Amino acid sequence: MKLTATPYGTLLILIGLGAFAITGFDSYTALIPCGFGLLALVLTRVGGKVGWISLLVLGIAAIGGSARDIANFGKLFDGSHGKPVAGWAQLAMFVLSVLFVLTMLMPAGKAKGK
Repeated sequence: MKLTATPYGTLLILIGLGAFAITGFDSYTALIPCGFGLLALVLTRVGGKVGWISLLVLGIAAIGGSARDIANFGKLFDGSHGKPVAGWAQLAMFVLSVLFVLTMLMPAGKAKGK
């Protein structure tokens, strides 16, 4: 759990800080991934079933939060997205969160290549 949650949380923090910097430190909503990342890092300390369930719920919430704009993801590629930095940050958070949840749901033996 800790081996997947720590990089997940760290990457979300970096995405949020990067998006915040790119927007000229003006768009505080760019820091939303940081909040999810910090929660992931804190929840790694909980451990056990409670920690695992909490991290899983956090990952699913991150998917839901970043997928709300999924209809506009295509606009990122044709340049017509109104807020491209936010769109790329949401896309990155969505992909990372899907991978994180899938990793969390994978049986332990499969994750280690057994």
